[in-house]
Amino acid sequence: MKTALFLAFLSLPYTISAHFIDDTVCSEMQAMCFDIGHGSSDEGTFRFVSPHNPGHGMETYLSRSSVMTGDKELGFMTRDERLAMKIDNQNPLYMLVEPLLEGVQRRLDGKEVLQILSIGLGAGSVDMYLKSLENRPNVTSVEIDPIMVKIAKNYFNVVEDDFYRIVVKDGIDVLKENSQENRQYDAVLVDACTGNIFDEVVCPAGAFLNKEAVDLLYGNLKKGGTLSIGVLLGQETGSGKTIVQFVKSLLIAFKNLCKTREIQGVQNLVLTCWKV
Repeated sequence: MKTALFLAFLSLPYTISAHFIDDTVCSEMQAMCFDIGHGSSDEGTFRFVSPHNPGHGMETYLSRSSVMTGDKELGFMTRDERLAMKIDNQNPLYMLVEPLLEGVQRRLDGKEVLQILSIGLGAGSVDMYLKSLENRPNVTSVEIDPIMVKIAKNYFNVVEDDFYRIVVKDGIDVLKENSQENRQYDAVLVDACTGNIFDEVVCPAGAFLNKEAVDLLYGNLKKGGTLSIGVLLGQETGSGKTIVQFVKSLLIAFKNLCKTREIQGVQNLVLTCWKV
């Protein structure tokens, strides 16, 4: 099953004092376009990617990262000047970064080089934050849509190297290949969404909501490893049976060693499970 992978919609609780759309990129695979722009709030100045004309208000973003600004305000800069501002990878502003990494944060501060699988690239905020750490983990990022890779590289300073690579492939297929080759990770991060807010479950995408996918995620982890999954329910939640069954499958696979964490100001949750 081919599923588009990108970051969850965020409706922010902060006041936006400036908002500029500076470019638009369209994805044939997802049959939708994405705006790249800049804004400022009480948090500072940032670059964002958002659905083109989403109809949910201008504060609906897929991902944001702080930019390094000079003395000029956004309104006095040209489009090219705004797009030339450098990204501050240590301050991604993507609200799920810290919760997604909660399960593995202490080990990131240690001396070992952790192996991390990140499914759902988006603008690369999570991956580039990991890359900015003093003790960098070895990260494999999976993204099915090459346009999202283009956005991440061209607008958010995402650069591959020996410790960071992007695999353009379906996330489920990668999990299956890893299982066949007995390849395991210290942490698996799943931030893969359908992009349709009217789905019963927006994040994770439907391909990850069944027992087979849960078993694959479990099998991709080393003992002591952590699984973190971004969760967002759609506007048409129905009975909630899908997400309830998904959580039950996780609890069975991980022997009840799971926890949820709400994200203040948005509707997202993060599910974290530990493999023992």
